[in-house]
Amino acid sequence: MGRVFAILVAVIVGLNGRPAALRAEDAKIRIGVSIPLSGPVANYGDDIKRAITFANEQLFRQRFQFLIEDDKCDPKEAVIVAHKFIALEKVKYVVGFACSGALFAAAPLYEKSGIIAMGTLTSAANISNAGDFIFRTSPNDRDAAQTLGAYLASHYRRIGVLSEETDYCEGMLVELSKTKGLDLVTERYRSGESDFRTLLLRLLAKKPEALMLNPQSDEPLISIVKQIRAVDSKIPLVGAYYPGSAQFLGAVKGLAEGMVFVDMPTSTQLISPDKARLYQQFVEKYGALRGVDLTFVVAVNAMIAIDGALRSGGDLRQALYHGKFEGLAGPFSFDRDGNADGISFVMKHIVDGSPQLLHSKN
Repeated sequence: MGRVFAILVAVIVGLNGRPAALRAEDAKIRIGVSIPLSGPVANYGDDIKRAITFANEQLFRQRFQFLIEDDKCDPKEAVIVAHKFIALEKVKYVVGFACSGALFAAAPLYEKSGIIAMGTLTSAANISNAGDFIFRTSPNDRDAAQTLGAYLASHYRRIGVLSEETDYCEGMLVELSKTKGLDLVTERYRSGESDFRTLLLRLLAKKPEALMLNPQSDEPLISIVKQIRAVDSKIPLVGAYYPGSAQFLGAVKGLAEGMVFVDMPTSTQLISPDKARLYQQFVEKYGALRGVDLTFVVAVNAMIAIDGALRSGGDLRQALYHGKFEGLAGPFSFDRDGNADGISFVMKHIVDGSPQLLHSKN
């Protein structure tokens, strides 16, 4: 009897010595996951899902229970998902968001309910103004536009732009238009369109020196590149992020050769040597990422931040704003607008069908 009593006392003391959120023996920590699992960017949602699942297994001992919902990268669907997480599931934290528009649309609901929403591939500049409970581990498109703009201004004067009508694309275009010395002539298209020939011919008639392709996902970019190369095989093409995706490169083959684009470094370029084996294990188990290569870093870093903030035992929002977290690419923290630091943009170009770093002399 005495031995049983001693064991019970030890268990009680052990449980009371930790924050309630970390008592894995009581219940796993429930986290909502809002990602596209269908539609044109489902590959990005799948990458996020696999990355956080792997992190939960390897880094957090299955501490978290993920409640995964398909937001289709659509603002209206993201709002529906937010209502479900808030009213039915009553979660306190939501991660994912492969699209800026989805997070920006749902942000007021999470903000009003005091729920932490952590974006991973939400790079649009306006996310910085989405609220005090809104965070992201991806870099800001404002910085991407500045990097791309500097390259374009040093090579061209007149740029034709074909841009999709979404929050992300419009934000990128607005920031790019601030570049001194660039004359942008722009045509826009609605999401879901597939025939771009009229718009492309209209742009070409304005005699641009290069074309900036600014879609929301790989799918329209594939169609645009095929259609532009059918009428003009030589005009330089530039873009952001998506020209480096495996899905795009596999579909267009050699048509994108020489295309220049702004991008984030790859996971292998960023991950510190002591964590390189972790990424290798992920690839061995789940295969290569299907979308943006940096997804592994930003998705796992999102979970590292939430886990670290929970371990503080205090207010989670304040812990995120004031904490410093040991991420896959080294230490990172969040600024007053919820933006994570530590990742800078680079210029790349397509060489022999694969993305390569573009050196300054180019």
